[in-house]
Amino acid sequence: MRFDAVQQPKVLTGKAPTRQIKQPDGTVLVEKVNPMRLKRKAVDPAGFVSEISLANGWQQTNPRSEYATSTWDGKLKRGWLPYNECPAANGLLPLAKGDKPCTGKFTDEECCPHMDKVIEARKAAHKKKQDEFANSMSTNQDRIIKLAEKQAELAIATAEATSGKAPF
Repeated sequence: MRFDAVQQPKVLTGKAPTRQIKQPDGTVLVEKVNPMRLKRKAVDPAGFVSEISLANGWQQTNPRSEYATSTWDGKLKRGWLPYNECPAANGLLPLAKGDKPCTGKFTDEECCPHMDKVIEARKAAHKKKQDEFANSMSTNQDRIIKLAEKQAELAIATAEATSGKAPF
């Protein structure tokens, strides 16, 4: 057996590819770029936009491969939405009266106005859920501090109502 004929594995060194995106407030966001060739942008159930790798290796470029279809179908079943398609045109979003689904093609850089609404609604629902969880996990000390603050406010309001001026 000739060992010199065997192709040696590539040694990947260096950092992941990145890109810089300027935000509306002027700050620059540096984000990692998905190095896979076969990928698709989607919105997760929490409202965040992500790129999903539809290949388990650099060589795969067939979007109809078993891995790609099972990965994408699994994401759709768990509530992910394709970023570059109108959710109203796909029947995934009920339309308001007089509103029409978008026609035309959208890119991975710009989505339709209906998708913007879905993203904002999902982010708001996610934030509400996270806030409820944080409140449920607050310690007894946090609850006592909040109760003391409320009692102090009540005492000040009562003193002002009875005497006409603050007690402190």
